[in-house]
Amino acid sequence: MPKTDVKQAIRTAIDYLQSVFDEVEHVEDLRLEEVEFDDDENVWLITVSMLREPPQDEQAVYDDATAGAIVKMLGVQHALEKSILGSGARKLLKRVYKVVEVDAENGAVKSMKIRVLVS
Repeated sequence: MPKTDVKQAIRTAIDYLQSVFDEVEHVEDLRLEEVEFDDDENVWLITVSMLREPPQDEQAVYDDATAGAIVKMLGVQHALEKSILGSGARKLLKRVYKVVEVDAENGAVKSMKIRVLVS
């Protein structure tokens, strides 16, 4: 039986992601996606998604109509940035997924990895 319960593990994972990303870039709309307990490793695997700007070479700014069409075409993986950038222009944000591994014995974060989605 893990000493760290699922609620503690989730809070730890989200707090960790917020503190790490606040230091380097703006992210928003963190969402809990999946929770799994790995008996063999005695860890919680917490998957969290967030909206963040794509890498610099993939960034673009769109007018409202174009951005809306792109989001509709790409589906839930992308979203419009909430703040308007000047004259009706918006940036496209991408939903990314991270798996945070939390030690069930002591509640410490052991790792954070990219969660690759398979279609």
